[in-house]
Parts: sequence; structure tokens; C-alpha cells
Amino acid sequence: MRENNLDARLKAADPVVEVELGSEVLHNATTTQAHGLGRKHRMNAAARPRFILTALAAAGALAITIPLTLSPGEPQYLLSVGDSQSSSMLGAKGAPGTEADQGVRDMMMWTQYNYLAGDSLGSEAGQGVAYKAKLNGSPTDYLLMLGRVFSIEGTPKESQYSSAEWPTWVLGPEDGSGPNVYLNWSGNGSWWYNDPSAWPNVQALKSCEPVASDGEVDQVDPDCSGFVETPIKSGKVPTESELVEQANQIFTSAGVSFPRNQLRVPRDTWGASVEASMFLNGSPTAEMWWMSWSDSGALASVSGFAAEFEQMGTFNTVSQQSAVSRLADYRYSGGVAYKFYNSGIALPMANGIDTRELDPESALEPEILDLAIDSAESANVTIWASDNSVWILPGYVYYAKDAFAGAVFALEDGLVKLPEIEVTK
Repeated sequence: MRENNLDARLKAADPVVEVELGSEVLHNATTTQAHGLGRKHRMNAAARPRFILTALAAAGALAITIPLTLSPGEPQYLLSVGDSQSSSMLGAKGAPGTEADQGVRDMMMWTQYNYLAGDSLGSEAGQGVAYKAKLNGSPTDYLLMLGRVFSIEGTPKESQYSSAEWPTWVLGPEDGSGPNVYLNWSGNGSWWYNDPSAWPNVQALKSCEPVASDGEVDQVDPDCSGFVETPIKSGKVPTESELVEQANQIFTSAGVSFPRNQLRVPRDTWGASVEASMFLNGSPTAEMWWMSWSDSGALASVSGFAAEFEQMGTFNTVSQQSAVSRLADYRYSGGVAYKFYNSGIALPMANGIDTRELDPESALEPEILDLAIDSAESANVTIWASDNSVWILPGYVYYAKDAFAGAVFALEDGLVKLPEIEVTK
């Protein structure tokens, strides 16, 4: 008889696994700040700060971080995925429950695929480690630490954009008069620094006044340009080696460092950026640290996250062949590292359908195309749960003739509670 009780699964799951995190396990930067900010942490090729990956921490996580109060006989789950999980489909950025989130699903419906598993895909089930993001300390302490990194003085306060679901804190002015740092104290604790003065070449062109519309809300003329950006070849954009040096200084001050081979350094006439993915189990994740410089050579923005990722245990996974069917179900989708999307090859699309001209009320039925999945690789897949917690689960990335076809988590059925699919008539 199939066992649905999570207690038995957790007893069978071994949290003491070999995880490629090198010789240094780094502690939470927030905790460090609470103890005087006296210690600086470093990370190697497969680790970053704020991980709790010891056997004791993993065992504690299994004991206390999944408090389920369900009726006897009712199945228990490792996590619950909300309908908003579609926001992470193909790495799309739409806050759960927002119009952007709904748009992700809508825009992907005009071409549908019948996914066919190729013979080269693995048929063996396996196991993988699950991680959960955890925020320690307080948002004000963490913002004060970032304030020291970016030389922003003042007292952290709750942002005007904050909500119960997305509690947001800010250090610095919110009116664009100076640099600031925002911190979202939920999920993975994402934060972002911005300096408006870094873009001196962005000039106001003309005022875009709303024009009359048939509805109650006036609309801005789509042909109106509110600003003009004038890139200049100032020669002030730092060289690649200078960018790496500056990035390492800032990363280290914020409690994290990366080896050179994990840094992407794009440069053009508009400026430059340095990007790095957090690694778990020797593989990159969708959790990114990123910073950019404007064409004036000034540091314009930086983003990262405050959460630590706790090891929740090792769980059974389905095979590559078995998980192919999950590509057609957005509830299994998740975000993966940048490198998986960067093939530059597009999937085949339906012929003769221009989605820009489609009226949702009278739209044609989507064309269904057969798509042979001929290769796959294991990947860390980031999932937003229904309670706004962030998980990194074992999963697969699939390709069709070298084109990225999607990413799904691979935990066996019964571990993740999925929402009901709405059937529209």
C-alpha cells in the first residue's frame, strides 16, 4: 500500500549526505551583524554564506520546520505549491497572485506542446536533497549592514510599498533623491540597492500626458517617449578586471565571495554588470547576486538575498523519462540557473498566429505541436510555495534539439501538495 505519511518519509530520508560545499561552511550574515559585524566570511566554488548544512541543523530542520497539524489519516506534505507557482515558469518574474503572474500563463497558451520522451533520457529513479530558505535575525539589522556596505546613513523603516504578504523595508529616501536599499523580508529575503545619480545621461524628453480613453482610467499614448537615454563612449566604464575587483570588494563586504569562474561580466556602451549564481551540491541555482555600472562608470545597482538555505533531507525522485509529462503542467515548473536558458535556440512555434492581435474573448484554440525531448540534465529548481517560502528542489532541465524546453522539480508524487487545476469551458 502506498505510504502518504510524511513522518515515515522523513525517517527514511537521510539528512546527513555528502554535499559539495568545500571545507568552509559559512554562517548567516545577519547573525554576524548581530554579533558586531566583526567577522567576514568567504565562500568557495560550491558554497556561499548563510547556509546551515550540518547534520545537526538538518536534523533540527526536519524536527521543527515542518509543523503540520492535519487530521489523522490526512496526507502530510513536505510543502504546498500555490497556483502562483506559475510565476516561476521559465524563469518569468511575476509576483504570486498578480496580473503579471496571470499573464505568464496566458501568454504561453497559444502554442502548446505534446512532450515526447526520447530514448536517451534516463529511466532510473533516484534521490535528491531539498533545501528551504530561512530568514534569521531582523530586517532592520540586515539593512543596517547593507547601509554600511553602500555608505547609506539613516534608520531603516517599513516601505510605502510594503504589505502583509510582501513586507518590505527601506534604508534611504524613496523619492529618488538619493541612493537607497530595499529589502523584502519574505521568501529568500531579496534586496536591491539603487543609486539614481549613476545615470547622468538619462534626460527628460517631454511630458507624456494621459490621453482620453473609453474606459474609466486614462491611458498614456504608447507612442510617447517619457525619457531618452543617450549612451556616450565616455571611456569611464571600468575594465573587466576592475569590475571583478570592485565586485569582489562589495560581495565580501556583504558577506559573500565567488571564484572568478563563477562571475559573468557583460560590458557594452550602456555600462557593465557582474553576475553570479549561488551554488548548492556543486550546481548553480536561480538565486543570483548581481551588480551593474552605468556608462558613467558609477555603480548603479546591486541585488542579492538575505536568506540561508537549510538542508531538509534527501528524498526520492522520479526518473528523467517519468518527469517529462510534468513539462505540460505549470505546477511542477520552477526557476533554474541562468546558464540553462542561454542556448540562444528557440522552440518551434505555431504557424500563422500573431499573439499581439489576439482578442482573449475570441482567441483561437492553441495549436498543439509534438516536441521530442532528446536530452536532460539534473538541476536545482527553485520553487515558491503557497506560504511564500522558497525551496530549492532536485529537478531536471529538458532540451529539444538543444533548445531549452523547460524545468521541473523531480520529487516523487505525494511529497508536494499541488493546487487543483481550474478547468475552463
